[in-house]
Amino acid sequence: MQIRSRPGNQGAIKLSPLEALPEPRNLGRLKKVIVGRWGTVPLIDVLKEAVLRSSCRATISSMFGRGEITG
Repeated sequence: MQIRSRPGNQGAIKLSPLEALPEPRNLGRLKKVIVGRWGTVPLIDVLKEAVLRSSCRATISSMFGRGEITG
């Protein structure tokens, strides 16, 4: 990581890319089970379901100011 000065007393942060880790041994099997059970699910649906099942619904709603998220 490098931090350089910029005009206006702001720092520019540059991160060196990391090498990719090998895929975990059972991840491929897990993916097959998920696709076999539910097919392909859009990420937005996964995120919405996570918000609805967690206690962060009020925080998310107030952050975006679009009212309550409903199922």
